[in-house]
Amino acid sequence: MIKVIKHGDAKAAVREGTKAGMIDCAIKVVSQAKAITPVQKGRLRNSIMWKSSDKEGGLNNGGGAKAPALDSKAGDMEVLVGSNVEYSTYQEFGTRYMAPQPFLRPSIAIHGHGKDAAETMKKRAQEVMKGKLEEGQDRVKFF
Repeated sequence: MIKVIKHGDAKAAVREGTKAGMIDCAIKVVSQAKAITPVQKGRLRNSIMWKSSDKEGGLNNGGGAKAPALDSKAGDMEVLVGSNVEYSTYQEFGTRYMAPQPFLRPSIAIHGHGKDAAETMKKRAQEVMKGKLEEGQDRVKFF
């Protein structure tokens, strides 16, 4: 069996699959960061979220009023992970009076880089691309 696929369809499928893989990695980073964030009242932990150009998630404001999303805007092929809490930078990097208690950098080191991220990206991209390439209507099939 031979499948002929329009170049535009394959390119769009690769792009969408890559973006889905990036979001999966961001979800893992957010989960890990929430697990290791120092907690006093939970405001910092609940504010950690991810955001892409068209989606966002991870925000848990504890049933209160809707908290604002991340201030920064993600580009088309970017996914941001962070917190909108004003003291998150001090917690992550410390001050001259307080030792750092990092939560984002270790999470990114575990799930945002290296083998784990590569495997997550590859698996998710393949799933998305397979579905897109099999479901398209502009295909010519030879049997």
